[in-house]
Amino acid sequence: MKHLLQNSNASITIQLSLAFFCLNDSRAWAAPVQVVNAGFEDISEETPFNEFTFGALNGWDLYDPDTITDSGDGPTYFIGTLTPFEPDPIGNPGVFANFPAGAAEGQRVGIAFNFEGSDGQGEYGFFQELDATLQAHTTYTLEVEIGNIDSATAMNGEFFPLEGFPGYRVELQAGGMMLEEDDNLLAGTIPDG
Repeated sequence: MKHLLQNSNASITIQLSLAFFCLNDSRAWAAPVQVVNAGFEDISEETPFNEFTFGALNGWDLYDPDTITDSGDGPTYFIGTLTPFEPDPIGNPGVFANFPAGAAEGQRVGIAFNFEGSDGQGEYGFFQELDATLQAHTTYTLEVEIGNIDSATAMNGEFFPLEGFPGYRVELQAGGMMLEEDDNLLAGTIPDG
């Protein structure tokens, strides 16, 4: 997503962001806008359960206008993080179960998932509002990697049936104004895993 910002002194709201940087018109790098916990690596305030954490992500807020996730922690809809790599308990090389290609950045991914058969009851996810002053006549770019978690057996032996992909939406806003939006443009093209 790219958007040329015409006004300055705007705040930014990023939903489901992995990386955010800016490039000015002369192609020289401008100061990047800092995203807190952009790769979802900081879980210092969360309680891991095997390879998962559930609930609000450090630096991010829960987006759950229909209150279907019970503050991000189930019973059938979850917000959290996942370490795709699962070590083998007897010392053999581990496996990448839910995302065979691993994390896009670091060792963790941010997740918003529902069990198979939960059906769509509303939207949920996470967002981050950044306090930054943007420069006029500057192109700002938001890069997001979208994945479709695969069904897999967790490290504790519990099987998570996560087949299917109900969709996604990524928004870039400034000063309450929608700059760019990807509302499920990749629907039907992202296989499980």
